Amino acid sequence: MLDRLNPNEQKALMELLLYLAKTDGTVDDIEGAVLHQYADLVHVDFDTLEGDLSPDELVPQFESPATKVAVLQELFRLSHMNGAFTISEQSAILEVGAQMGMPMALLRKIEAWVLDDLRLTVRAEELTEEAERLFQRI
Repeated sequence: MLDRLNPNEQKALMELLLYLAKTDGTVDDIEGAVLHQYADLVHVDFDTLEGDLSPDELVPQFESPATKVAVLQELFRLSHMNGAFTISEQSAILEVGAQMGMPMALLRKIEAWVLDDLRLTVRAEELTEEAERLFQRI
């Protein structure tokens, strides 16, 4: 879905992800690593991010429904990545969703989609590790 974002939206997404990571007062190691991976993925120089922009300044840059869904998907993905979805992260995502005019029911579906995707990714990794162990015995 990130391919639907133009370069300005990609940079704004990075700013929102950084904003989200800072909401609980600390950017943990997992979040930091993931933020750098996101920056590489969308070709944004992480060091050029301001890091202090608010959703009020960033959300208006996302105009189409597809880009709004993509942004919310990535916000949910980052917030759940370290296994600790904090109240501050939840509040920040709800704020972004509200500013986008996203109905709460759709916001919940996006979160469920992300959680399903994360579970499938973990399961795929488990199956790969199991296959590696089995083939090492042969």
